[in-house]
Parts: sequence; structure tokens; C-alpha cells
Amino acid sequence: MSAKAIREADGKRILAKNLPEGCPGKTNIFCASYGHGTSWDDVEAGSPFLKEKKLVAKPDQLIKRRGKLGLVKIDLDFPAAKEWVTEKMDSEITIGRSTGKLNHFVIEPFVKHDQSDEYYVCIYAGRHANTILFYHEGGVDIGDVEAKAISFDVKLDDLPSAEVISTTLLAEVPAERKPIVAEFVSSLYATFIDCHFTYVEINPLVVVGEEVYILDLA
Repeated sequence: MSAKAIREADGKRILAKNLPEGCPGKTNIFCASYGHGTSWDDVEAGSPFLKEKKLVAKPDQLIKRRGKLGLVKIDLDFPAAKEWVTEKMDSEITIGRSTGKLNHFVIEPFVKHDQSDEYYVCIYAGRHANTILFYHEGGVDIGDVEAKAISFDVKLDDLPSAEVISTTLLAEVPAERKPIVAEFVSSLYATFIDCHFTYVEINPLVVVGEEVYILDLA
């Protein structure tokens, strides 16, 4: 099976449209894109949240570990977000052996939270089963997640329920949060299947009170 990486904003729009109704976090997905050929007036007109919320701005070019590279700017109002994106546009960046220019950005709501609110979830496709990885700590300092995370292989014709997710993956999640996290992961897996994804990674997935937020998505 062939697979193609897509921009974070596109991935979030797909999830916002296709996650089941009532899925925790579905109504919290907002993002706006800016790149060459994009008008700030059009961006603003199409995304009213830009004037209503504090914001995060970051490149949207399949770059990993943007936070550690200083490429995530948080807690901005819209004028400050525009200024930062404009400053970074067409700037040259080197990552490993690759050098290129920043030319596409995503702007989304800033979610104030604590480190203890962050989780990691990843789903990837396999020949005989799909695998869900979950770790009770997320964020930029997660380290070697494959060595840390709990792994659950799902048969290709199965759709794990929230109860199964809670039992197999969420041992370290506080009891009061297990139902909402389990429901989200179960819904995310169903959407993974429905949309023919081969890989989805959320780091971090944030839970604040009764609300779920997808902060960084690959």
C-alpha cells in the first residue's frame, strides 16, 4: 500500500470532519493555513477564531520536533501571529543534512495546560494487524516512545471499544480521565479505518477538565 504524508492542517480538517459526532475533542479542532498565494484577509475571513482566541503559530511542512527547533510560537494575538509568520516566511532552515525555506504555516488556538495533561497516541497500519501506541506522558521531551509506550495490536476486522482501549492501554491514566481518553482513542481508531490512513500520531493529546485537544498531529 502506498502512503503519502499530508500537512498538519489538512489532517486536522479531516479529523474535524470525520470523527464521530460526540467524540471528545471533535468540536475543539480549529486551524488556519498561510502560505505563498494566501491573503491574510482571506485567512481571517475564513477563521473567526483568530480574533477570539490566543494562538499558536508554527511551520506546517512535515518538520518534526518543531518546539525544540524554536519553530513554535505560543500565546499570541492575531497581529503578533501574523508578524511572526511574516518574519519566518522564506527564512532558510537546516535540519540534519537538509536545507530549505519555510513557506507554509498553520495557526491554531493556544491551549493552556500542565505537563500532566499531555498524552501520546499513535496508530499505524500493518499487514496483519494495526497497532495503537499509547503513553501517559506526551510532549517534546517524550524521548524513545517505542520503548516506553504500551502497544496494542488490533486485528484488521476489529474496532476496539472504549472499554477495551481503557483496559489495554490506559493503566497509567487517572481514573477520572480514563472514560474520555478511551472514547477519543476508540473514535480515532474508527476514523483511521474509515479514512484509509496508514499513520496517525498525536503528541501531545491534551486533556483539560472534560475537554480534549489535538495539539500536534502527524
